[in-house]
Formats: sequence, C-alpha cells, structure tokens
Amino acid sequence: MTSLMSNLAGLVFLAAFVPYMRSIIHGKTKPKRVSWFIWMLTDWITLGMLWLAGAVNGLVVGAVIGATGVFILSLKHGKKGSGFVEPLVLVLGLASIAIWLILDDPVLGLIASVTAIGIATIPTIRSAWDCPEDEDRFAWLIFFIACIFALFGIPSWELRHWLTPVVFFFNEGVMVYILWFSYKARRIRLQ
Repeated sequence: MTSLMSNLAGLVFLAAFVPYMRSIIHGKTKPKRVSWFIWMLTDWITLGMLWLAGAVNGLVVGAVIGATGVFILSLKHGKKGSGFVEPLVLVLGLASIAIWLILDDPVLGLIASVTAIGIATIPTIRSAWDCPEDEDRFAWLIFFIACIFALFGIPSWELRHWLTPVVFFFNEGVMVYILWFSYKARRIRLQ
C-alpha cells in the first residue's frame, strides 16, 4: 500500500506541474528563478541520495521532472528577484549542497538537501505573500494533495524515508495557506 501511495504522490505531484507550467506560459504565474534553480538542483541531488540510501519515492521523482521544466521556463518568464534575500538564499542553498558533497554521507546529505529546499522556499513564499495573484493557486493545491499521498506512502519512520515528504508537505502547506486562506488571497478573490 505504501508503494502505491508513493507512486500516486509522484503522479499527482507531476500532474500539478501541468497547470503551473501552462500558467507560466500564459504569463499569469511568475516563478522565482532562484527558488526553482535551487529546487531543481536539490531535487536532483535528493533523488541521487535517496537512490544511494535505497529510499527513492514518487514525490521526489515527480519533483525532479517538474522543477527542471519550471526552471527552464523561469529563464524566460520568471522573476529575477531583487534585494538581499535571493542572493542569500542562493548562497545558503549552495552551501547546503557543498556540505553534502564534503560529508559524503547520503543521510547527512539528505538533511543538507532538504535544508536547501526549505531555504529555497523563502523567495517564493515572500513573493506569494506580496502578490498572491502571481502564483497558480490550483497547482499549489494539487502539489499539497500529492504531499498528503506521500505521507501515506512513507514505508517506515526512518529519517531517510520521512524527511523529504514531510518537508514538501510543510512547504506546500504554507503556499496553500497563503494562496487560499490569507487575507490578501481572500481579498483578491473577492475583487
């Protein structure tokens, strides 16, 4: 059952990228380049570490494929970012990746990688809070639903199995809150 839920999570997560990418192409969604670059990079690294640790899950496979596509689209259609937050996030994210490479331990690397994923979420959360209309709320809701499936797909409560789905669940949950339930999001929907 856990394998089925993990695979379902991966398929649903991947499916969420369809409306998200369509929204990017139509100019409605403006992805933060630095977030999607770090997410793409850390998703690939996380997939490699999970592979080495024998704990690959569908959520990460879907994330790798989708984040790579969104990052490529963000080069043309995304937000560059301004201020100190984006460069700081980039440095911290790359530092987390360097820690993994130096430690050469898949589990410690996994911790560093999901730390980078969490850090990379900051510009997107900040952007969604400031301009919720720049994000596709339905895509983020589908991402969140995929994360719920992923939680049910955790085969054991060893760190290597639960850490990534829990971090994704938290990140997507924050985005769903901002885009669906925050005061700004409700005000925009009423206009």
